[in-house]
Amino acid sequence: MCLKKSQSIFEYAVLFTAVVAAFMLMNKYVFRSINARLKQIQEEVSQSNAYELEYEVIND
Repeated sequence: MCLKKSQSIFEYAVLFTAVVAAFMLMNKYVFRSINARLKQIQEEVSQSNAYELEYEVIND
C-alpha cells in the first residue's frame, strides 16, 4: 500500500514539474507575441494620426 502511495506522489511530482517547465518555456513566446501585437497597434495608431494631420493640412 505504501509503495503505491509513494509511486502516486512521485507521478504527480513529475507531472507538476513537466507542466511548470512547459509554462517556463512558453513564457518567452507569449511575451514576444504580446509585444508584437502592441507594436502593431502602435503603428496603426501612428498611421491614423498621420492621415488625420495630412487631411487637416490639405483641407485648411
